[in-house]
Formats: sequence, C-alpha cells, structure tokens
Amino acid sequence: GGMVFDSAVQTTLFGPLSVRAGAGYVGPNGQFSPSVTLAAQALRQSVHGVDLALYAGFQSQGFNTVPALQATVAVGRQLGRVGVLANVGYGYGLQGGEHYGEVRLAGLARVLPSLHLGLDARGRVDLERDADEPADEPDFELTAGPVATWSVDRFSLTATGGVASIKLRRSSDVLLGAQGQVLVGLAF
Repeated sequence: GGMVFDSAVQTTLFGPLSVRAGAGYVGPNGQFSPSVTLAAQALRQSVHGVDLALYAGFQSQGFNTVPALQATVAVGRQLGRVGVLANVGYGYGLQGGEHYGEVRLAGLARVLPSLHLGLDARGRVDLERDADEPADEPDFELTAGPVATWSVDRFSLTATGGVASIKLRRSSDVLLGAQGQVLVGLAF
C-alpha cells in the first residue's frame, strides 16, 4: 500500500512517432521506478475508421515486480460525443522468465465542451506459472470505476476512483479496496 507518485513527459519525435519518459515513486518503501515508451500512431479514424496506436517500452518494475518490456495495442473510436478505447498488452519480465497480460476498456462522453465523464476498467494477470516467483508477485489485479476529465486550452485535470482488487500468487486471499487518482496534464 501507500501513495504512488508518477510523472511523465511525452514528445513527438517525427511523424507518427513519439517517446514518453516517466518515473514513479511507490510508498511507503520509497521505491523509485523509471520507464520509457515508444509510441506509433498507426491508424487515424479520419482516414481508416478507427484510431490505432502501438506502444513498446521498458518499466523498471512491471506487473510481476521485476523489470519488464511491455508491448500494447490500443484501438479507439469516437462516436459522436462518446469515445471508446480498448487496449491489449503483454509484458515480459527480464528476470526469471516472468510475463503478464493486460486488458483495458474505457468509454468517455462529452457532457460539456470542456468536461468528459465515463468509465474505465483494467485487468492484469500473471501468465507464467512456476514455483520460482518473486516475492509479493500479483496473480491478478482488477480496477474499475468512474473517470472525469476537465480540459481548458492546454491544461487538463483527470480524476478517477472506484474499486480495486488484487490477489498475490503466494496467498489465497483476494484483497478488495478503494482506489483513486488525480492526474494533471499540460501540453506545450
């Protein structure tokens, strides 16, 4: 448990390619966790009927609690005032052959020109099953709840909340609790 602080910077390299560098701080142990991701906008809804992006990156602490490479495919579509997004990801741990999968679904509706409200859900699961497991490795994790985003000019504020559940590999207990996030964004 404890507070998590994340920060990231993303910039366009050229054309459809961008890079994102970030760092997180996970308490109460004070663990620092850098990451870097390369993104490619492969399809645009205006031309292809859907938005499609590909992501590949490194996390110093992946879902399996070890350094990991992760690849994600994201597809989205804007249907009038409603936007829907689905992600599928795969992570490969760089220690012990760990690997995991991730699925995320979200929907946001524009209720005012600067306000979007919706739902967001994510599930991650350990895909490798052997006796050699990192300490405190999750078996699965699920989060779901409402999301609100307010945007003005180049500034955005997003708040999420809801329910979170996690089961650790070395435990039969499923832990259930509340979760929340506040995200601040600024485009340059």
